Amino acid sequence: MARATTTADKEKEARASRSEVYADYLKAAATYRDRGYDAWRAVDARAKDPKIPYNAIRPTLANFEIARRAYRDQANRVAVYGSPKAWAAQKTITSSMLSTLAPVQVADKVGGPDFKLFNAGYKEFIMVFCEDAQAMNVPDCRPARGEDVGATR
Repeated sequence: MARATTTADKEKEARASRSEVYADYLKAAATYRDRGYDAWRAVDARAKDPKIPYNAIRPTLANFEIARRAYRDQANRVAVYGSPKAWAAQKTITSSMLSTLAPVQVADKVGGPDFKLFNAGYKEFIMVFCEDAQAMNVPDCRPARGEDVGATR
C-alpha cells in the first residue's frame, strides 16, 4: 500500500527541486551576464570602427543568443519552482542585463549589463537559495553576505 505523502515529504521534495533549479539559474545568469557584456563590447567596437565586418562579431552574437535562451529557460524554471522571494530576486538580476525577450537590441543598455545591480540581485538570490534549499534556517549564508568562500587564511 502506498504511503500518504506528508507535509514534511513535500517540503523535502521542494527543497531538493529548488536546490537544483536555483543552482542552474545562477550559473545561467552569470553566463548570460558575461555573454551580454561580450556582445555589447563587440557591437560597440563595430560602431566605432565600421571596417570591422559583421561576420567578425557574428560568433559573439551567436554565443549571446545561446546564453540568452538558456537564461530565459532557467528564469522560467524559477517561475515554476521558486518561492516568491526567489522570483523577486530573479527580477532584480534580469533588470540588470540585456533583454531576454525578443527582439534584443544590444545597444539598449549603454555600457552593457549593470554589474552593480547584477551583483546585488545575485547576492539576494543566494540568500533566498540558502533559505529555500536548507531544511533548517541557516542565518549565516556566507556567499550572500559577500564573503569569498573559496578564500583560505
